[in-house]
Amino acid sequence: MQTRLTNKFRQAPERILICVPWFYEVQGAEADGRPLKVQDGRLILTPSTRAVKIKGSIKPGTPELSYENAVRDYKKEYRARYQEFLRTGQVRR
Repeated sequence: MQTRLTNKFRQAPERILICVPWFYEVQGAEADGRPLKVQDGRLILTPSTRAVKIKGSIKPGTPELSYENAVRDYKKEYRARYQEFLRTGQVRR
């Protein structure tokens, strides 16, 4: 992935954070041609950064992520919670 930043800030931030999703393995990253390291799951950029390149891939074993799967899993979870409520009268939080 490659992107360019315009850096047109009214008030420049101290830094720009790019959060790396839990399912993505960064194999290399650069900001304006200089190498970046992932720190605590984030790439940290200076406000003057103009170009960012990130190389990587989805981690093996990552479940298929889609809207349909998210809705299916949501319905499954809340069906189970409702059934538990009907059975016990208790609300799980």
